[in-house]
Amino acid sequence: DPESIGRSPFTATFLEAQDLRAADAGVAIHPEGRLVLFPSVGAYVGADIVADMLATGIARDHERRLLVDVGTNGEIVVGNEDRVVTTAAPAGPAFEGGQILHGMRATEGAIEGVSLDVAAKDGESAVRLQVIGGDVEPRGLCGSGLIDAVAQLRLAGLLSDGGMMMSPDDAVAAEHPFAGRLRVDDEGVRAFALTDDIVLTQRDIRELQQAKGAIATGIEAAMRERGFTAADLDEVLLAGSFGTYIDPLGARVLGLVPPVAVGKIRAVGNTASEGAKMALLSFRERGVAFELPAFVDYLELSGVEDFNDRFIANVSFPPLETVRPGAVEGDENRDEERTTGGLTT
Repeated sequence: DPESIGRSPFTATFLEAQDLRAADAGVAIHPEGRLVLFPSVGAYVGADIVADMLATGIARDHERRLLVDVGTNGEIVVGNEDRVVTTAAPAGPAFEGGQILHGMRATEGAIEGVSLDVAAKDGESAVRLQVIGGDVEPRGLCGSGLIDAVAQLRLAGLLSDGGMMMSPDDAVAAEHPFAGRLRVDDEGVRAFALTDDIVLTQRDIRELQQAKGAIATGIEAAMRERGFTAADLDEVLLAGSFGTYIDPLGARVLGLVPPVAVGKIRAVGNTASEGAKMALLSFRERGVAFELPAFVDYLELSGVEDFNDRFIANVSFPPLETVRPGAVEGDENRDEERTTGGLTT
């Protein structure tokens, strides 16, 4: 019965693992087939995160790791074999293209990668776009493209720490190579033209700031509860199909993840699916999954006293000198501008 999903505060109908006949749940497989449901940690940290933890081994390895499943509900796990803390942050729909002027889901025609090239071969600045589907006309921005675009504007000096886009007049006066891309609409809203028809607006940037601010605050709270700092982390894992396509540097530049070396930020793909497969193929792994919630401490963000103050602080971007390429010890040598390839506009 899904009725409880629409009630506030949301309370899960059950958190325990379930093992039942598939036929009793209306699943049309072999009459004696079993339907096994992983347990959940809390109302907002469900079975998919238990599967993530199983697949990554975050609760049974010595390394100190942070796992983030970026999405509308950003689930966060931090810890190691000694102790694990998990929480969830309400990020909203921006990472899935919602509330973005030219936002869309990650389907054909969506811009999934953006690079600002200030030293193109012809001597002119260029915007390079990676579009899902290859050689197709861009139709909008998906979540990874939004993160890329904002991070690239930040690195190019077109966004302040507070997220304000440079005005066209100021850009012209500063002889900025991308001054010609800046626009102001009839309502006075600033925008950056990715193509003739697709722009990234100041309002879009604010939506992204709200979303990344929520996740960054959740990470901060969970790490504080666990007693970790950014320097303590051995690895940051970006989980889920969306996390696979996030540029690690872009995530750091925006403050979506802590300021660790780019080489420590790794996309791990759909680990929820991998965890489910592990449990399907191994009774031992299934038993581990069933026991995981008892080992995990669930942190409810609504109970964090200084959440609002931390959220407001995290809406802003971190100082560029602390997150740009080469700013963090352990960064590999990489050019300031990332070559994305694909369509040049």
